[in-house]
Amino acid sequence: MRIPKATAGKTVLDTDKPEEFIAAITALKKADDQNDGKIKKIIDWLKTNSPDSALITQCLDIWNCSPEDLGAPGKKPAPAKPAAKSAGQKQHEKAERDRQAKKAKAELDQIAAEQARAAEEAQDAATTKAANDLLAPTYWRLIQAEPGNDGHGASLKFLIVNDYVKVEAPHRCFLSRYEKDRWGVRDSNKFGLSVKLTPIRTVVGAGDRPLVIHLHCSSKGNVLGAGIKFLAGERRAGDNILVEKGTAWSSYLKVKDINGTNVQTKVGVFN
Repeated sequence: MRIPKATAGKTVLDTDKPEEFIAAITALKKADDQNDGKIKKIIDWLKTNSPDSALITQCLDIWNCSPEDLGAPGKKPAPAKPAAKSAGQKQHEKAERDRQAKKAKAELDQIAAEQARAAEEAQDAATTKAANDLLAPTYWRLIQAEPGNDGHGASLKFLIVNDYVKVEAPHRCFLSRYEKDRWGVRDSNKFGLSVKLTPIRTVVGAGDRPLVIHLHCSSKGNVLGAGIKFLAGERRAGDNILVEKGTAWSSYLKVKDINGTNVQTKVGVFN
């Protein structure tokens, strides 16, 4: 027996097909609790028109269940509210925020201080460079103007260490009286080197002549003494501009990879 459409609505229900009947009622319940009224209406129809039907008990069981009991997906529970923070925890978190802020400020202060220091050092360097640029041509002219006199070793050091004058590689080697004994024989493998002094363009004045420096070396290549000469007359005795007395020049006049044994191989025969 088919339940009329006025009771079942669009759901097709036939008491002669109990399995399909119960499946349809279960689907209605699982779909929505609001279908309870429709299911109750169907149960009442069964009680009136088929009071002995076993479908009544089965429908009542379904009607009394929740959709979740029949396998319908349940509603997601509302997320639990976070537990309230204790006063101690709030105080700890505030202290940590303050510590992090203080640390960040200290780092920024350090960066600012380093930048200020670097700017100050750059300014000092620029000021020093400007002053040196004025002194360098004066020192070069002093050396040019006074052959035969000493006292300009300090000027030469200033020019070399501040990169106003370049000490070139040796262009010749020689044996002077400083490298010989009293009989005119080479003494203890000593040797002399002649190297050109090349000033930068801003140092050179009108009429300046090329200069060389003679380095008088021990057998190990240590500079024992030095004197500046004009390149054109470097082979003539005298007219030396002496480097400062003592060993102060040893800090900026060096001979690299040349000694008394290999000097003629590196530079050429004595002349």
